[in-house]
Amino acid sequence: MALREKSGGASGADVASLLSLPFLSDNSIRSRQILSLAKLLSSPSSGESPGDSGEFKVFVLDALARDIVAPLLKVQDLRKLGVTLHLALEDASRQAIPDVPAVYLCAPTPENISRIVNDTVAGMYAAASLNFTPSISRVSMEALAREMINGSKAGGGTDASNGTASGNALSRVRSVFDQYMSFVSLEPNFFSLRIPDAYVAFNDPAARDVDVANATSRVVEGLFSALATVGAMPWCLRCPRGGIAEHVAGALHAKLKDHANPAKSTIFATDDAARPLVVILDRNFDLGTALAHSWDYQPLVHDVLSLKLNRVSVPPSSGGTASPKAAKTYDLDRDDFFWSTHAASPFPKVAEDVDVQLNQYKRAVEEISKQATAGDDPSAAFDANRSDLSANTKKLMSAVNSLPELTARKRIIDKHTNIATSLLGSIKTRSLDVYCSVEAELMTGKGDRAAAAQLLSAAVGGGGGEGSLRGTATDHLRLALVHLLSGGSGAGDSEGVESSLRSLGCDMGAYLYAKRMVSLNLAGPAPGSGVTGASAGVGGMTARDSDGNLLSDWADKAFSSVTKGVKALMMSERRPAVVDACEALISEGASSSAVPLGTAPRIDVSNFARFEPRGSSSGTAPRSVVVFMVGGGCYAEYLSLNAWSKSVGVRTTYGCTECVSGGELAAQLSVLGDKASLK
Repeated sequence: MALREKSGGASGADVASLLSLPFLSDNSIRSRQILSLAKLLSSPSSGESPGDSGEFKVFVLDALARDIVAPLLKVQDLRKLGVTLHLALEDASRQAIPDVPAVYLCAPTPENISRIVNDTVAGMYAAASLNFTPSISRVSMEALAREMINGSKAGGGTDASNGTASGNALSRVRSVFDQYMSFVSLEPNFFSLRIPDAYVAFNDPAARDVDVANATSRVVEGLFSALATVGAMPWCLRCPRGGIAEHVAGALHAKLKDHANPAKSTIFATDDAARPLVVILDRNFDLGTALAHSWDYQPLVHDVLSLKLNRVSVPPSSGGTASPKAAKTYDLDRDDFFWSTHAASPFPKVAEDVDVQLNQYKRAVEEISKQATAGDDPSAAFDANRSDLSANTKKLMSAVNSLPELTARKRIIDKHTNIATSLLGSIKTRSLDVYCSVEAELMTGKGDRAAAAQLLSAAVGGGGGEGSLRGTATDHLRLALVHLLSGGSGAGDSEGVESSLRSLGCDMGAYLYAKRMVSLNLAGPAPGSGVTGASAGVGGMTARDSDGNLLSDWADKAFSSVTKGVKALMMSERRPAVVDACEALISEGASSSAVPLGTAPRIDVSNFARFEPRGSSSGTAPRSVVVFMVGGGCYAEYLSLNAWSKSVGVRTTYGCTECVSGGELAAQLSVLGDKASLK
């Protein structure tokens, strides 16, 4: 039972053709992870392309592996790859299928190793291919082999294939691979390690050294997996000095050094042109972006409807119907053309284009109806030749063949109509337009801080007039936190805000913890940036009233009283600090013609630590950047990086310990406030 790094198998072209996924050639981290999954599901004995060997298999996954696969492959994709059944490894009720081989994908935890041993000794499956998401240690590998040998000698189970005592379990193990796959690709260039409450873990004042070390190890293992999937040894690692980001970067650098020699490890390519710059940041580098309300579609869906693993649940409308309706669950994935186009669009634009798509669908249906009735006019003169019969038949057949595509488009349009309806309802009941507008202006330095504080004070009275501040206690808290962070350590106007929060019944732990962080200069405006800590949405936003017809007639008719109060937040020159940091790091030391940045860097990165895992890097600017946020990332930063990368021609990949909404991050701040006895 020999351990190998990464599995062989199908080529990218084979998989793209088999799964009908042309985007797999885009070289994104999502595409590379899909290819890795397809390769591990190819026949390990023959090395044939998936689907060619005719071998059916069972796919056995632990919880993280299921999260990894869910956004990438659908059931029909697994069928094409020869998977007839996918099962949870921890499910004790799994039944034996002794004539079919099994492919395992899991973390090498003691519990999972014990389950694999029990399965193999009992002959649950004809053969077992073992794939570990992070690498399995030598100690765990030896324990796996030892337990299988001991189980076989002790007759520790009954062979499910013939009902007799188990034979040598090791003979059933077909292969063992380190897959380096312990991350979840949510978007083409966005991955998450799915480590919950990471911000608390790294900022807990009572955390033991061993707890911090374990949390760091998980992050390093996941980030290493992502870099291994990208397949290029980093050009260098950069991070601010003196914090958890430097701690993670140092540990990652040590792990990369072990694989830096191509003669000893084949994980990373040797092409210098493909090597990325890796930027590691701590969430405290820019708290504001992750806390603020956003007006763009994807962050808004994540915040309001709790988007998880590219799936969202829309609550039923409270229309007073007699029978309660169940919530509707939707996938927002690669097959959703509207989501792919409008994830980064401001919400009013989404509302407009839903109406545009609906009208296009109606026109297409009308055209099909016209073609179906063409030539049926009984008063038309008889044409013995019927010269146009063939042409009309072809048109009709083409129209009929387009019906499935039209039906699929209509299903997607209906989905986004329901999502937009739910979002617009929340905008009305929670004053989300007001929060977005006020927070954006605060963070771009154009807001009236006294007016923002007065909004919170007026909310204590529960006023419901035009422009008043409704919303939940968490909404109020997030506005207060943005107000605090945008003012920096020198702001002395927090007392009135604090008093309003207490009157509104908000959890004060989060605010007081953030206040302490600001007073110690550990959070607030990005150091040396000349701008506030962040801005919400793509590129930041300023606000203006929607006197122009920014919402479509569809939205106006459905929510006539609501749309009049919605504000359209338009992009300005402001950007989240993470984008400014990337621009400054890329331009540092590079020739003026290397990257068309166009403006002087707005953040001083001269004091950033530098780690070079494969020796000195060249003086030219890298063409690829991997940004990783320790403590939680957000869609607003991802979309901003995407927009910036397209403007300067640099590929960016954004990763984080977990993707958090503003409310989720505020809850973690509250936990830290409680741990620090701040109330």
